[in-house]
Amino acid sequence: MNRPHLFVLVAAVSLACLPGCGPAKLKNDASKASGKDDIRKATATAGEQEPPLAWAEWLEVGDDGRARLEDQNATYTGRVMDYYEQDGAEGLIETSFKDGLREGQSRWWHWNGNPAGTMTYRKGLAQGAETWWFPNGQKMRVLHHVDGELDGPASGWYDDGQPEFSAIWKEGQPEGKFTEWHANGKTMTLRHYVDGERDGLETHWYKTGQKAWEMTWRAGKKEGMRTEWYEGGKTTSETPFKGDVRHGVARGWYQNGTKSFEITWEKGAEVRHLEWNKDGTQMDLTEDGWNPDGTPRKTN
Repeated sequence: MNRPHLFVLVAAVSLACLPGCGPAKLKNDASKASGKDDIRKATATAGEQEPPLAWAEWLEVGDDGRARLEDQNATYTGRVMDYYEQDGAEGLIETSFKDGLREGQSRWWHWNGNPAGTMTYRKGLAQGAETWWFPNGQKMRVLHHVDGELDGPASGWYDDGQPEFSAIWKEGQPEGKFTEWHANGKTMTLRHYVDGERDGLETHWYKTGQKAWEMTWRAGKKEGMRTEWYEGGKTTSETPFKGDVRHGVARGWYQNGTKSFEITWEKGAEVRHLEWNKDGTQMDLTEDGWNPDGTPRKTN
């Protein structure tokens, strides 16, 4: 049997599209793993009065994906405890196994004794609500799972209770409106998903509420003009897309309104390139392979 990384034993589902989600990294520290008195003290406030039945480092995962105690053929049934660390902070994690698979509720605690997270498994697959808290007790994330896949509403908050994001998942893919907020409460991001692909207008804003950039998606591909703005509101650039590649004339401007570049694209390839200084004088790009009229220089 192969020795597992501890993450395999007690980790939650990876949430690539959601900010800050998922469990902390487990800490394989044998010196601490012998301190069961520390476990008793630290978990007393979380309602745990018994010592752990096993430490995660005592388990191995076989080719069948089931956990066993070292040098034993029988699959493991019982509780497992371990330490984890995240952002320099440490805590405890407890999960339960049945016939070598995670079963029932897994629980994480911050080192101050406050709950850090809860998640339920059925036959090794995540089921139902997954909830995370900050050390101060403020709720951080609530996600939902069906048979190991994200499915249902997903919400996140900052440590002061301000909303951070709101999304919906369906059979492991994002679906519908996805919204993010800055810590000051102003909207940061708004986009839409259809069958897991971005679709429709996507807009991003600065903390001030001024638009930062926006563009349109069609079935996961960039389509139309992508426009960016300086925080003061003036346009930074405009770049056209067709079929997910740059196509057409892209333009950029300095904050003083002077044009900074003009590039013509054909199906993702540059065919004309011009740039200007802030004072409006044209840059010499001959060493970069462009003639003064913006056409590519011929090479022998």
